[in-house]
Amino acid sequence: MWDALIDVCSWDEITDARRGWANGALPKLRKLGATPEQIRAKARAYHAMHGLVHLTPSALVKWWPKLPEIHDGWHPDPRRLLGEAGLPPFDQVLREIRREERPSP
Repeated sequence: MWDALIDVCSWDEITDARRGWANGALPKLRKLGATPEQIRAKARAYHAMHGLVHLTPSALVKWWPKLPEIHDGWHPDPRRLLGEAGLPPFDQVLREIRREERPSP
């Protein structure tokens, strides 16, 4: 799980602080029953909903229950998620993602 978490956080370097953040999140993710595959799938959902906002271990734990799993090869259509008014509310994005047909893992 460590490798998956480090991967989705896109850290080039593991500083002492980052190691502490990851070590703090791993027990919580284990308690949630997370697998490395789920970590990667939920990180995709996080980025689909939050765009370029950087994913941290604590953000993944915080959002875990609300994130669907987005597996390789599936991405929401940004034209449907982004309207002329800009970013839609989080709940609307979540509904759209769940509505899309996703391939089976």
